[in-house]
Amino acid sequence: MGTYRDAVNLASDMDTFDAVTAGLGLNPIAAGNFVGDLLGLGNSKQVDAALASYDALMGEAQNVYGQNMGDLGKYGSLLQSTYGEGAGKYNDALNQYLNSDVFQGQEFNYGGSINDFYDKFANQRAQQAMDALRGSYGDMMSSEFANAMGAKQQALASEEWEKAYNKMLADRQQAMAEWQANQDTGWKNWNAMQDRYKTAVDAYGRDRDALLSGQGDVLSNTISARNANLSTLSDLTQAKANAELQRQSGNAALLGFAGDIIGAIL
Repeated sequence: MGTYRDAVNLASDMDTFDAVTAGLGLNPIAAGNFVGDLLGLGNSKQVDAALASYDALMGEAQNVYGQNMGDLGKYGSLLQSTYGEGAGKYNDALNQYLNSDVFQGQEFNYGGSINDFYDKFANQRAQQAMDALRGSYGDMMSSEFANAMGAKQQALASEEWEKAYNKMLADRQQAMAEWQANQDTGWKNWNAMQDRYKTAVDAYGRDRDALLSGQGDVLSNTISARNANLSTLSDLTQAKANAELQRQSGNAALLGFAGDIIGAIL
């Protein structure tokens, strides 16, 4: 049981209203707390201390939650500044790569003909051969001369044709070599451009994946932080409610004790 000094100290700790009304018997709850603490049977001071501790924990929980949200926001900003620009270019790079033209080689066409390669002096050489042939025959009206002339003309024509044909083949081969070189250059340029497109898609794709993964982490951690904060606040709120119930239970026990004393006296 408390002493007179305990009563004085307890009264000084109470709110003015509670102290006065308790003394006058106008506030039964405050009076019960006062008398219970005075007699050493109440738990009001312990409950108040517990509630103050719970309030402090709730404040700290809110501070930690705020810090967590701030850190997550900074991390999200860092992700955006690091990967956002590259990720934003991914779709354009992919469309450019997929919609690029397919390489189409040019068909080889050669426009030359054997007539283009006959020697301009072929007729002059043929005429000289004919003149020499006439000089070797005394009778140009003979069949021998006619046969010799025909054979010579045929031989000259065949020779000139072969020369022209060989020149045409050489020219065609040269033209084809130039065409093939142009085809190879075109293919290399097209392939290099495709490699550039693919390199851009791969690089921007990595930025995009990193950004999406990081944003997923931010979202997951944000949800976890909110749930943890809600659970903490819920637990502390329940603890405060339980503490108030403990106060009421203490007062009920005190009233029962007082009733027993009064019954014994009467």
